[in-house]
Amino acid sequence: MPTLTVLINTKNEEKNISKCIKSVRKFADHILVVDMNSDDATVAMAEKAGARVIHYKTDHGFADPARDFALGKIKTDWVFILDADEIVSPKLADNIKKLISSDEFDVYYLPRQNMIFSKWIKYTGWWPDYQPRLFKKGHLNWPGKVHAQPVVKGNVKHLPTKEEFAITHYNYNDITHFLGKLNRYTTLTAEAVPTKDRRTPLSPAMTLNKFFSEFLRRYFAQDGIKDGVHGASLSLLQATYELSTYLKKWELGNYPTSNADKDSGIRQLRQVQKELNYWIADYKVRDTTGLVNLYWRVRRKLLI
Repeated sequence: MPTLTVLINTKNEEKNISKCIKSVRKFADHILVVDMNSDDATVAMAEKAGARVIHYKTDHGFADPARDFALGKIKTDWVFILDADEIVSPKLADNIKKLISSDEFDVYYLPRQNMIFSKWIKYTGWWPDYQPRLFKKGHLNWPGKVHAQPVVKGNVKHLPTKEEFAITHYNYNDITHFLGKLNRYTTLTAEAVPTKDRRTPLSPAMTLNKFFSEFLRRYFAQDGIKDGVHGASLSLLQATYELSTYLKKWELGNYPTSNADKDSGIRQLRQVQKELNYWIADYKVRDTTGLVNLYWRVRRKLLI
């Protein structure tokens, strides 16, 4: 019978760690917690819940480099990665046991239910949010950088976009939580930009485009409109995230400014208006029939 280790990275997760570990006890042969300088009760609670705890020193508390460090400590056939603010449902636990027994694929991508502001967000770019979490040891690793894409080897399978195959992720508890992470992540991302790229001159048009392109993508292209007020709020917050990263990079480059004329921002806003007209019409095309549908098709084509 194949053996499996559940790997969990932690940084001040005393509110989540016990629930997380409890959700994997029935199918895990080993539970390994890699703690990143927690100064609360995380370590004690993890050990009490039955996990083995090792320590990884880091200044920022992001899991990606620590995951690769932890993989070198694992001896089982399979690895399942879980964040401390995630849980595995009983149905998913049963499916994981079946998957490792079948030995059909080397790496499995699982969908993830993101619970944001007390709601499962099914659109706005947050579902199915596939993550490579279940894999044979040696078939997945992370480069030693924050937010780097994992390196995958072997046969890959994306599990069905059904709740029974999904990890449940209690992502952002409230607006303060979101903004706190936004500030940390955008700073880290901007600092990772090479020095020469920080010196790219910025114009009003570029700045406006950074915000509005992300908002329109989330709210319309990724159907954030279907998530109601959550979708509208998250689309605006994600656009703020993108703009903040862009401006922090600009700040690190000592605010280089382009020679664009003063009306470049106005021209960009006119372009945004056209794009907004398109997306409103596109939404109506998908939501209507008959002559009304034809009317919106014409408007979509003419961008009015």
